[in-house]
Amino acid sequence: MSYSDAYYKAHLSKEPQISGYCVVEYAKSDRSTCKACGMQIMKATSRIGQKVKSRFHDGFETNWVHVSCALRRGGVNTITQLKGWRNLSHEDANAIREATGEKLSKADSKIHEKESKRSHELAMDICDNLKKAQILAMLEANGKTIGKWNAGIASGLCAGGLIYGRLSGCEVCGGKDTLNLRAGIATCSGSVGGFTKCPARVDGRKIKHFRWNIPELALKNKWLFFLAGGKR
Repeated sequence: MSYSDAYYKAHLSKEPQISGYCVVEYAKSDRSTCKACGMQIMKATSRIGQKVKSRFHDGFETNWVHVSCALRRGGVNTITQLKGWRNLSHEDANAIREATGEKLSKADSKIHEKESKRSHELAMDICDNLKKAQILAMLEANGKTIGKWNAGIASGLCAGGLIYGRLSGCEVCGGKDTLNLRAGIATCSGSVGGFTKCPARVDGRKIKHFRWNIPELALKNKWLFFLAGGKR
């Protein structure tokens, strides 16, 4: 099963631009500043690079901006003009697609949905085969905690992290690791005042996603090693 020829020709087959807004990635540190708004770009958040002629040499240099700033200023016409777009999380890529008007056809949406389901099943299969120590190490590396050990819940948290990334804290109850994303909607497992269940229900595109950390112990699993960019 594959995307329609029309969608492939319109989007997937296009080469990235070599100038202007031409690259997207997750910030490797928190040292960069957005050239549009002047605010800091936090580590592991998505940013778009604009290639401009250097003031100091004959080549080009990259000015980094927040994704939201780049989309607001214009110049991003299609997600495929950005080198590295395939490395974005599903939600981050969809946020750009929505802004550029690149909506999938009904047929391609079904394929996309099936591919997303297959990705989730693959992530669950990987995490179900991890050792308890590896799962706990991965949860700890991403600020996740569970009470009494439950293999299903722990594996599910890790699988969700591999697919969606690490989510920001809940703005309603202040929980740091209580947001869970399912079907594009983030709900909170925390509580307000210690008694009432937190009512937070947020569009997944409106919360920050950070890169999911895979600790050294978990990298002993060959599939996680591959996902982290390693080679055997």
